[in-house]
Amino acid sequence: MGVCSISTIEKQLESARSIFCTIRAVLAALATETAADLKAIVDARAFTDVAKPYIDAEHRKDLPKDWIDRRRDVLSGYVSLASVDSASRAASRLRSTFIALVENKLEPGAMGSLFTDINAILDLIEFTQGQTGS
Repeated sequence: MGVCSISTIEKQLESARSIFCTIRAVLAALATETAADLKAIVDARAFTDVAKPYIDAEHRKDLPKDWIDRRRDVLSGYVSLASVDSASRAASRLRSTFIALVENKLEPGAMGSLFTDINAILDLIEFTQGQTGS
């Protein structure tokens, strides 16, 4: 196994930093756009599927049979909003964690946080793919 020169390592680190900055920017933009779209959808559904039928019903028995399921779906939409926000914060922490990892300055508990951050980002990607059908 050969020894890498310091300049080679510095170039690779700079390349990795650039890639992380790009990934962070893309994920932040994706999170912002997804959050805005999701909030608009969830808010609209909260009114049309949950609030309006409840307001229009004279008695609880007059609610649509699937009203509880609709309400549950709307509430899960708000949970999805929280996961979008979590992914955005995770993307911001990813670069500093990577630098600490490369410099061998990563705290013992940081690996768990790193995996949590990666999972938050993957959740956002999976959610986005589910919304776009890709």
